[in-house]
Amino acid sequence: MVQLTIDGQKISVSETTTILEAARQLEIPIPTLCFHPKTGPFGACRLCLVELVEAGKIVTSCNTRVMKGLVVATDTPEVIKARKVNMELILARHPADCLTCDQGGDCTLQKASFQIGVAIGGGQPENRLVDLFGLHPQDIALDDTRAIIERDLNKCIRCTRCVNICRHVWGVGAIGLARRGFHLKMSTFFGRELECEFCGQCVDICPVGALIHRMSKYQARSWQLEEVDTICSYCSCGCSLTLRIKNNEIVKVAAQHHVGVNDGNLCYKGRYGQGFVTDPSRLTQPLIRNKSQNKLRPASWDEALDLVAAKLGEIKAKYGGMSIAGIGSVRCTNEENYLFQKLLRAALGTNHIDNSSRLEHAPSMAVLGDALGWGAMTNPMADIARSKVILIIGANLTETHPVFGAQIRRAAREGKTKLILVEPRKTRLSRLAEHWLKVRPGQDVALLLGLMQVIVEEGLEDRQTIEHHTSGYQEFKQHLKKYTPAYVSQLTDIPAEQIIEAGRLFGAHKPAAIVYGMGLTQHVGAQEAIEAVADLALLTGNLGKDGGGIAPLRGQCNNQGTCDMGVLPDVLPGYQKVDSPEGRRTFEDIWETELPDQPGLPMTKFWEAIRAGQIRALYIMGENPVLACPSPDKVKENLKKLDFLVVQDIFLSETAELADVVLPGASFAEKDGTFTNMERRVQKIHQGIDPVGQSLPDWEILIKLSQRLGYNMDYISPFQVMEEIREVAPIYGGMNYNRLEREGLCWPCPDLEHPGTPRLYQDGLPVGKARFRLIEPRAAIAPTPEYPYLFLTGKLLLHYHAGRLTKFPEKLVGVSQAGIAEFNPQDAAKLNIKDGDKVRLRSPYGGVTLSAQLSEQSPPGIIFIPVHFAEAPVNMLLNPHLDEGSSIPELKMGIVNVEKIT
Repeated sequence: MVQLTIDGQKISVSETTTILEAARQLEIPIPTLCFHPKTGPFGACRLCLVELVEAGKIVTSCNTRVMKGLVVATDTPEVIKARKVNMELILARHPADCLTCDQGGDCTLQKASFQIGVAIGGGQPENRLVDLFGLHPQDIALDDTRAIIERDLNKCIRCTRCVNICRHVWGVGAIGLARRGFHLKMSTFFGRELECEFCGQCVDICPVGALIHRMSKYQARSWQLEEVDTICSYCSCGCSLTLRIKNNEIVKVAAQHHVGVNDGNLCYKGRYGQGFVTDPSRLTQPLIRNKSQNKLRPASWDEALDLVAAKLGEIKAKYGGMSIAGIGSVRCTNEENYLFQKLLRAALGTNHIDNSSRLEHAPSMAVLGDALGWGAMTNPMADIARSKVILIIGANLTETHPVFGAQIRRAAREGKTKLILVEPRKTRLSRLAEHWLKVRPGQDVALLLGLMQVIVEEGLEDRQTIEHHTSGYQEFKQHLKKYTPAYVSQLTDIPAEQIIEAGRLFGAHKPAAIVYGMGLTQHVGAQEAIEAVADLALLTGNLGKDGGGIAPLRGQCNNQGTCDMGVLPDVLPGYQKVDSPEGRRTFEDIWETELPDQPGLPMTKFWEAIRAGQIRALYIMGENPVLACPSPDKVKENLKKLDFLVVQDIFLSETAELADVVLPGASFAEKDGTFTNMERRVQKIHQGIDPVGQSLPDWEILIKLSQRLGYNMDYISPFQVMEEIREVAPIYGGMNYNRLEREGLCWPCPDLEHPGTPRLYQDGLPVGKARFRLIEPRAAIAPTPEYPYLFLTGKLLLHYHAGRLTKFPEKLVGVSQAGIAEFNPQDAAKLNIKDGDKVRLRSPYGGVTLSAQLSEQSPPGIIFIPVHFAEAPVNMLLNPHLDEGSSIPELKMGIVNVEKIT
């Protein structure tokens, strides 16, 4: 610790502290413009000047570190005079349009000029430098950055905050500096087109009105806005955000700096993608199908709920409870999903319950749960960003999980971690990877076996972990001998030397982490891939370590929580087995009813059961299986065969259009509750606005329906529901709303004294000793003469799932709004296809028409198809056959032929 004196006050701080930071601890005000806690010191604005008394020297306090015995003065006449001159220089070319500037009232320059005592305005006599410098019209640049961000360079004060946050925090570097001296300005690289991810970080950190959010321009001043802190409802990162609300409408979205798992950072969707909440196409009242006209008509809540209760009760009485099935929602809260499965089990008597996690990470839940103890991410995101080596396989996480991707990208750019990227396509992380392994699609298992063979062959295995925490190692070691780099190279198309180098890198550095996504799980045979991931983590001793672990990237905001709540066919809340009398006993006592004891069907087997007449009614809450499952035409046919279909959603989805009754639910911004993110962190969401029209929070709908079914659920708030969840699910036992308010808690958290478990397996594995699995890679899908091209499905940064939420606000247009197929230029030349041409893709299972887009991102022979476009659903091409163990279809790849449409 170092002691110094500032304005006569003594303080002791660490030697890495700056004078500005020490002064702020003493609450001594020093004006700044370029400094921000997220970007650190830069020293551009020269407003934070202080005097080192003994040296008689004036320095910038933001980037001058403290020294022992230092005496600092912040308000001497010399300091005040120097600050005024520097402020005059800044204001000499700054327009005096504060009354109409969108930043008015929030402007850091306004506050600093007031503090220093220099008036803003080119015509003010206080600023004697205006005539010397004047305004430079050539630097005024009002532009339309894909209709999202508006830039006015005439207001720019050259503080470089935007440059620093884009480069050093988000890791993109889309903005830089051009020219020098008084002509210095913010620009793109050599003035080229902006290569931007549209996260809005630059706007959020801009101290003036040079960068503003076009969507909220002129809508409100800061003092007119109500602020509500909540959690983002898009991907599974679980970012904290603040809704800024006026007249029951979300005007802006921001994030508090250094708060939440996102540390105050937001991606494009989190910041700009909330327009769906009050979009005019929202469902605002219940709908009932008029049988004679086969059309949906408006109805009252009483009429709709009475009909649903009557029909479900009638079907239960005639065919039994297991003739009814339900699909819960990964975008609804934990409390709502808990009530949903309770309604299905306790009131209707069925275990045919599932959710769309089946289509994403069913293999992860099955394999990791069986092999290690919990089918979930082992370490928090912040942990993994501190890894020495990160193996990323089957995941384009800068597109799918941008905030987590930015954390990893930043660590790689700063040299804190080395990346091994397993990906056939070029991604934003490819150029940062130490090893980019361009694996043949479908041969990930072979590659993982090859990496493990190298680790064992070179003696890099963790012998202590193997001895104390595993079994079957000798057989496993013998099994690996076959998978030499040369043999694996033949299977994967990766040079043997690359396999050896990557294996050495992962084996020799600890901690190391494995991050994988749906490129690994959405396959028939995915269970073998996850078994290989578990084997690799065990072999290298990277479980239970800070910076180690396994990170399955779940797709949506409450994938994890929906499964935790028992919205699965074989488990009750807290992963207690439905066929275990002991597991059911607690629930039967508290729910005061007998529960079905046979596991139900996964949702991917619902369609066959409907055809066979086993399932007669289906209740879908917040999901759209018509667009989520393969063969949408067949899914529609099966839904039409049901005796009764009820859909609860916020939009009239393709599935809801087929329903007998449609119930309008509420969005995340219109209710209280909790989400559980992919790192098992349970976080509180808060209601910001009233539900639109007559729509209701989903938990209220479920309670009203349950009462009509004769099973009384009398909760009056989500708080009460969480209290019951704590009682029945031990992993949530220590979680109440008070403890979840700040940054949440990670399960398991068994009691109110427990701090939560951010890092699993620090005290060993719940399963005792984990057994190494002897895995063989399956033959990969290969092109044929009839279908000569492979296709891969995936996601784009600026869209979300079927695009329903991100395509609504017209102001977000700027990326493709129609279905596209991405071709390598070599393939396009062979097919005589140009950008924008219409092409017809046909697989053995169906066909779809898309617009061609040429790109070097995909290698020759591979076509990339985003999943976001309902008008041209890629699932028309997909293989509906299921993985034997996890019942997940082949959603990630297939084979097609291509026809140009003229």
